[in-house]
Amino acid sequence: MPDKDQSHATPTLVASQPAGRPTAEPPTAEQAQAVFSAFERIMNVAATHGEIGERLAFAQTVTHVHLRDSPQHLTLTLLFDRVPIEVAEGPIGQPEIELWIDTDDVLRFWTGEMHLAMGIMKGKIEFAGPVRKLLRIVPIARRLVGDFQNMAAAENLIRSDDRGAG
Repeated sequence: MPDKDQSHATPTLVASQPAGRPTAEPPTAEQAQAVFSAFERIMNVAATHGEIGERLAFAQTVTHVHLRDSPQHLTLTLLFDRVPIEVAEGPIGQPEIELWIDTDDVLRFWTGEMHLAMGIMKGKIEFAGPVRKLLRIVPIARRLVGDFQNMAAAENLIRSDDRGAG
């Protein structure tokens, strides 16, 4: 369960199993920060990519993404309520949607190994708010999976042979 400091909303757990993977080793602060930074950079690529950025703005929402298993509080604010979209470190403003996701699952999403909807359905990702707005634009964001894979492999966040199907 997220700390109350990170959010005003209560997350919704969709599946009956506990969120996340209880057997996984929690990331170190350095590992969590590296994944968070890569996530922030790929979202900034989306923001500056004309067509992708404009299409992500169709969601017309503000989302906070919290790294649930990080030793430090890491939250990325995705401002999909404007063109061009904006990305900000930290919880900025009042979000309409919040996600709580483990560091490994951020990597799995951005390497094409996990679909956001399936992560929510299986209880790996908790949410608050009208998450369907976000799910409608996921296929647009996933167009950057290859870019993220290249970046993550170059930074040793993943092995180049561990890339998902994309």
